[in-house]
Amino acid sequence: MEPSPTLQQRLDAACPGGTVSVPAGMHVGNLRINKPLRLVGETGAMIHGDGTESVIHILAPDVTVERVGIFGSGKDLSADHAGILIEGDRAVIRDNTLGDVLHGIYIKGVSQAVIERNTILSGSPAAGLDASVENAATCSSGPGRGGNGIHFWNSQGNLIRGNFVSGMRDGIYLSFTRESRIENNRANACRYGLHYMYSDSNEIIGNLFANNAAGAALMFSKNLVIRDNSFAEHRGQRAGGIVLHSVDYSRMENNLLTHNRAGLYLQNCNANTFVGNRLVKNYLGMRLTGSSVGNRFLGNRIGGNLHNVDLAGRDNGNIWDDGERGNHWQDAGSPDLDGDGVGEWPHREADILGAYRQNFPLVGLLSAGPFVQAVQFAFQRAPMPGVPYIRDNRPLCREGLP
Repeated sequence: MEPSPTLQQRLDAACPGGTVSVPAGMHVGNLRINKPLRLVGETGAMIHGDGTESVIHILAPDVTVERVGIFGSGKDLSADHAGILIEGDRAVIRDNTLGDVLHGIYIKGVSQAVIERNTILSGSPAAGLDASVENAATCSSGPGRGGNGIHFWNSQGNLIRGNFVSGMRDGIYLSFTRESRIENNRANACRYGLHYMYSDSNEIIGNLFANNAAGAALMFSKNLVIRDNSFAEHRGQRAGGIVLHSVDYSRMENNLLTHNRAGLYLQNCNANTFVGNRLVKNYLGMRLTGSSVGNRFLGNRIGGNLHNVDLAGRDNGNIWDDGERGNHWQDAGSPDLDGDGVGEWPHREADILGAYRQNFPLVGLLSAGPFVQAVQFAFQRAPMPGVPYIRDNRPLCREGLP
């Protein structure tokens, strides 16, 4: 009786455009797919690599991989080892579970991929989420530092939707990747939930990034849309909900930034628009550097933070109202005499201790003291020389106003 063909043999024998089913049970990995086809797992189907290469290497366009457990990749960062390494356009990777891999899904120099509803853990799928969280502390340092959950390089026109990543170095990483949509994903216990640079014209919508070292770090990019996301529970000394560095001409709208060390951090960011965001219950609501110019802040709710605003230098040319509406500030204290929900006099948000807080972190403990609060109250009525501040001429007195 002849032995049954291996999964690789079945892939090699399949006709282009055909479907290869993966029966339940364990199958030998380090597969290479060099023609358009569908690889679809039955319930309980798993593919195990030998730890020396990528478990599945896609070399052709129009390949689909669905409903398979994938684990046991090589661990060489220089070789781009991954659970699934993709070097063919229009790949569809859907409803898979990946674990014990370096990178989870790596899209390398190709475009129009759909990466949808996958679960990617740093440990084995059998160990589950707890093992993934335990590994998070070592995912970004040391000689065995891990890879990213979903990694894009030099790509465009992709959809990354509904994935869950835990315990990887970065949950989703993009480099030189544009015109893509990152939607309804979740990432926790990673270094950055979302991390990218040199990636323009992307949409980041409806994602949840929580309990990472930082929620998102977006750098050297422009024309982004960042809408309806949650950035929560990032509390380390250098943690932030979302860090924007050299991001220009972008729009950040209706996001929740809460329980972070810094909700929003802007450095060298210009001509962006921030509308309807909630920066609440953070240590710092936002940190704004003097190199960030020409940004517009309208209809945001900023309150319940130990420090609403941390200013590194003066506020240079940023816009805090449009002449009719500004932002909702906690305890703004501006009267609404005509009942239109807008204060009659300007609100000034001062950073009285900012110059000292960076070099002497314990100074932050004074922020809630009665003396500092009294000085802050007085400053809102009359500015003091040498103290950096922002000025909102039309502060909102009722939440929910546009």
